[in-house]
Amino acid sequence: MRPISHPTFFFLAVAVRRIDLHDGGDPQASFFRAGKYITENAHALMVVWDGKPAQGFGGTADIVQLARERGIPVLHIDPLSREIAGGEAWRSLFS
Repeated sequence: MRPISHPTFFFLAVAVRRIDLHDGGDPQASFFRAGKYITENAHALMVVWDGKPAQGFGGTADIVQLARERGIPVLHIDPLSREIAGGEAWRSLFS
């Protein structure tokens, strides 16, 4: 993969739209809403995660579970064990 060019980066940066999912209430509920939004709008999910249960509502484990329940391919990179899981499902997206 070659590095992204500055013009391409700026083109993508201006195309981004901000979606505010924090209502000023519970931060954990905001994390969950953000993760839920991602799983409702993604074709695939890549996570760098230790595989442990969520330490609070809306943690990575919760969002991975949502994605799997929706049938979204999850590429799981474990930074502690350096293992990668789910690559076969991801490969099917690009073949």
